[in-house]
Amino acid sequence: MLRVGQVTDAAIDQFGVLYVVTFDNFFVCNPATAECYLLGALPESHNALTFIPPGTLDDDDDSLIGIANSGAWRYLELSGNMVNMMQLGSYGGGYTSSGDSFSISGVGTYSSVNGLGTFDDVVIEVDPLTGTALGEVGTLTGYTSTYGLAGWDGAIFAFDESGDVLLVDPNTGTFEVINETTYAWWGAAVGTVLPQ
Repeated sequence: MLRVGQVTDAAIDQFGVLYVVTFDNFFVCNPATAECYLLGALPESHNALTFIPPGTLDDDDDSLIGIANSGAWRYLELSGNMVNMMQLGSYGGGYTSSGDSFSISGVGTYSSVNGLGTFDDVVIEVDPLTGTALGEVGTLTGYTSTYGLAGWDGAIFAFDESGDVLLVDPNTGTFEVINETTYAWWGAAVGTVLPQ
């Protein structure tokens, strides 16, 4: 059966294997041809995908997490050409997913969520084992569609559907626009371990 849908996020493992979610389905894709193979239907609408580092769920390997629009945090355990899905928790506190998360060993796990009582998106720190919100990093005032999030040591990069790329300071929550593009950003991907 042919499955179609709008890709909402992507994640690339340490071997270069590309995984994507649409709102309804989970795929593995050939990065050279963009040909995708269905791994499973999702139990609810998803708009984010990320890997969390070794030593979190799996002692030796990255673990793939799917994040639902509702904020539910699911472990997508791959077994051959099938996927087992287990909900680990959710953001809680009324937060819902704006559109992306990242997790880097020694840096932390962060997500873009819909703000409470405001239309502005908020970057939060997250417990990678449960998806529970640990606290707010900062509000992205004027931005309501930060569908891409990536990180580096001491920096968070937010990619908005408007085309703006924001540099967010994880210590102060302040941000600045570092690039204005004509691209509508939907997703971002980053490895779980910084190069040594």
